[in-house]
Amino acid sequence: MVTGGVLAAKFRRDLRHRPAQLVAVVALVMLGVALFGASYDAYKNLDGGYRALFDRYRFADITLAGGDAEAIAREAARTGGVAAAATRTVADVPLRMPDGATMVGRVVGMPAGTQPAVDRVKLRDGAYLDASAPDGVLAEKHIADHAHLRPGSKVQVWRDGAWHGVAVRGTATSPEYLWPARDRQEPLPAPGSFGVLFAPEPLARRIAASASVQGPNQVVVHYTRDGREDAARLDAALTATARRYGAPDAVTRADQPSNAALGEDIKGFSELAYLFPALFLMAAGVAIYVVLTRRVARDRSLIGMLRANGFPRRTVLAHYLATGVVVGLAGAAPGVLLGLALAGTVTRAYTGAIGIPDAQVSVRAGTVLTGVAFALAAGVLAALAPAVAAARVPPAEAMRGAVPSGRGGRGVLARVERLLPVTRRLPAGAWLVLRGPARQPRRTSYTALGVVLALVLILVSWGMLDTSKATVARQFDRIQRQDAELTLAPGTGSGSVPRSGSGSGSGSGSVPVPSVLADLARQPGVSAAEPSANVPVSLEAGGRAYSTALVGLRRDTSMHRFLTSAGARPLPARGLLLGSAMRDRLGLKAGDRLTVRPSTPAGPRAGRRRGSRWPGSWTSRSARSRTPRSGRPRRSRPASARRPCSCGSRTAPTGTRWNGPSRPVRAWSPTPTRGRSSGP
Repeated sequence: MVTGGVLAAKFRRDLRHRPAQLVAVVALVMLGVALFGASYDAYKNLDGGYRALFDRYRFADITLAGGDAEAIAREAARTGGVAAAATRTVADVPLRMPDGATMVGRVVGMPAGTQPAVDRVKLRDGAYLDASAPDGVLAEKHIADHAHLRPGSKVQVWRDGAWHGVAVRGTATSPEYLWPARDRQEPLPAPGSFGVLFAPEPLARRIAASASVQGPNQVVVHYTRDGREDAARLDAALTATARRYGAPDAVTRADQPSNAALGEDIKGFSELAYLFPALFLMAAGVAIYVVLTRRVARDRSLIGMLRANGFPRRTVLAHYLATGVVVGLAGAAPGVLLGLALAGTVTRAYTGAIGIPDAQVSVRAGTVLTGVAFALAAGVLAALAPAVAAARVPPAEAMRGAVPSGRGGRGVLARVERLLPVTRRLPAGAWLVLRGPARQPRRTSYTALGVVLALVLILVSWGMLDTSKATVARQFDRIQRQDAELTLAPGTGSGSVPRSGSGSGSGSGSVPVPSVLADLARQPGVSAAEPSANVPVSLEAGGRAYSTALVGLRRDTSMHRFLTSAGARPLPARGLLLGSAMRDRLGLKAGDRLTVRPSTPAGPRAGRRRGSRWPGSWTSRSARSRTPRSGRPRRSRPASARRPCSCGSRTAPTGTRWNGPSRPVRAWSPTPTRGRSSGP
């Protein structure tokens, strides 16, 4: 009882002796626990709301494009583990907003009057699609916010060689486009460059017909809960079924552009949920260690007296450990409350930024207990070394107080003085500064560690911002060097584009593509204009497949650079140039062969990989006529039978149309202004 009373009185006196130090340490612990609670709970809320959104709106587990969509849907519906399979029509066409701005738009067909069985939408305002309004559409959230579309707004769609107006009945949020990614190769579209409209299926088919899409061209499949647990098997089975019916493209939920982009973002958020709180708690632990080490040094004589009066080592050890426990609990209590309050704010801000319509905010007992455990661990572990040192002090030696070192000139400073005689001329003040850290190297190193951790917290935050800016600058200043893209109407003739208001194809109402390039090159401020083509394809090698875009460029292009560790390289004269991500995914190396399937049931072509660096695939115009078809030599064709700027390792004869590709013209000028325009 006496022992407890004496140590309790000493403990209270120690806490009152230098409160500013303890308050600072408690504040660090509180910030660490609050950051953990806010970030981890926000991550769990975000992840839970994200998954619940997929279930509520029946987000597709796999999307099958091309082929006989009706037959594929029937086969998929009969497959075990499939909850629903639905067909729809999807086409990319030019859109014109009420303010006159144009962009590449995507029209997605949906049943009028009722939500689809797969990939439903949440209506934000206005009314849903209705058969009584055959030209009414829903505007997806991002295009609605950018173009200020509201119920009653008019949007024009390029169809049959002319602009046709459609009426916006409402705006909606879709799990497919929480992030407005056009495809995996364009995960960060420029604002105002891409938008989605949901249209009644009959209207979507009429619009798609102008892009050479006949009838439904997609099948979206939603799995049951049990089926999702065996998703890999179902994905493989449905992909094989789709291939039998001529569908070349299968995109799983994991590879769906929006989900893939947001999935990486959420994954990074989960890592930060631990990183920053851990840094704060480490800094708090170092601060506790320094404070208690100094306290033990100051109490050296008192510790000796206590030990001489019969206090056991474990009592002295527990006394100093108690300080760490109190500091940890004192920081954990307000930290937990602050973290719970911030978690809801962070969750709502994050879900609002990425467009999740329903934010889920909940309090998790596991987060509270983990935060308290982190705080206690930081306090106890930091106090352990000073407490052990205090308990091991021999009573007689401790009661003598501080005594001079018995090393007799064997210290670090003494050796430096002997090696460098010039240091003897240093003033006494300099030696006083140097001897403090030299006599307490452990305390000095931990103090330096605390400073390092503080700098890390600052540099990590600024480094993330700088890295993002540097990545964007590298991508759009050194790699994609065009300042604007003009996307021509899909389905036009091989050598010409229609004039506004005229039909597609060549003739008196058409403008040859070379003339378009020449006109662009003559514009003030334009340094160069080049044609390019973009074709959605599926690449296959070694039993693995990946849906991507095949981009056709001039071999001497100045619009796009291909950077490797050895520097820039040109496009190959033959074969394809693959990105490093696709190389690793397909398990390829330079010289390997792969199969290229366009997103139309036109049969595969074979190509040879020539190198890799960046995600995506590129080919030169000169490579197209020499690429063998399915391993057989290709007959040469006259130039008139080949499309200019063929995209991919195949040459399409005149009159052949791809399923929805655009034919962009890329222009580069020395000015830093960037923009994108699309239109017929």
